[in-house]
Amino acid sequence: MDPLRFLASLCVFLAHSVVFFKVPVASLSFNDLIKDAGYYGVIFFFVLSGFLITWLLLREKKATGTIALRRFYIRRVLRIWPLYYLIVGLSFFVFPHLIHGHPAAGIGNWGWPFLLYALFLPNIVPFTGFYLATCFHTYTIGYEEQFYLFWPLILRRAGRYLRYALAGLFLLPVLLEIVHGWLMTHGYALPGRWDGLVRETLDFIPAFIAGAIAAFLYLEGSDRLRVFIGKKIWRYGLIALIGSLMWFIIPGRTGYSGMVSLLFAFLILHLVQSDAGVGRIGMLLARGGKISYGIYIYHAAVLIGVSLFMTRMHIAIAGWPLLTYLIYLLLSFVLLLLTAAASYRYFEKFFLRKKERWRTGGV
Repeated sequence: MDPLRFLASLCVFLAHSVVFFKVPVASLSFNDLIKDAGYYGVIFFFVLSGFLITWLLLREKKATGTIALRRFYIRRVLRIWPLYYLIVGLSFFVFPHLIHGHPAAGIGNWGWPFLLYALFLPNIVPFTGFYLATCFHTYTIGYEEQFYLFWPLILRRAGRYLRYALAGLFLLPVLLEIVHGWLMTHGYALPGRWDGLVRETLDFIPAFIAGAIAAFLYLEGSDRLRVFIGKKIWRYGLIALIGSLMWFIIPGRTGYSGMVSLLFAFLILHLVQSDAGVGRIGMLLARGGKISYGIYIYHAAVLIGVSLFMTRMHIAIAGWPLLTYLIYLLLSFVLLLLTAAASYRYFEKFFLRKKERWRTGGV
């Protein structure tokens, strides 16, 4: 799964490179697919999280008879929190003093948002009107942590009713979205910011559950089903269908995220079941996948820094805005890989070694 993690992180990087490209050259128009690449990257991350967490916890439950919640939470803390709090601390107390007059300096009163970040509720911050460019993207980590908080409790108690819980939880956001739309058309709309939070939450929940469904089918499905889903034809069919949806349909319609999430989930299920070889390119991408968390965490700060550097150094090719953008993209990409690799080796590994002490056959 590491190659896929790396590709998903690059999708987010590509989408946000467009946002932070502030070099003073002629404007560029980007295809909607590039602008929406971050959306699909995030959806894929959520599906993959749902798959891996469910697969590993169910495997632990089958092997030991239960799920060691304390050990699970400690492992998640050691993996997620250090890098998260590092970028939040840098964003609030370091970057604003280095990058004046830029969104990295923050927009709006920061006291209440900082508390939300500290309490691991970054997904609520955008709806307070506060924007801090170098850590705004951590809202997705908030959704992941909230999923990690509740999902093991459900898996621990669901037992033989898990399949019904999965089906219900996957369909529930679609039903709630329909009800939400009906209430809005009849004058019962929520305040704008809370309405946005509800829409976003309903958009992302199906991704986690779709991944969980794929994990359940992998562990509990019949041999016939696993052989069927492992056929190579699925790989090309699913990739073609996902690509068509991305190209022709704009995200946001009712049920769209659920449909894309299911396709991502079955693609993951197929790749795991078929045990597809990765080849040399895949091995190279897998190395990037190991530092994908750092790539995701640092990418906004790197993009902003490179954009500001190019602006101040007047690095722009007159009449060739696309070439200027490609230079900016290449510089950002190289610097980001170096930053994420150094972070993994000299910072994250310290906590990852401690994480291994709490492993019990789970994540």
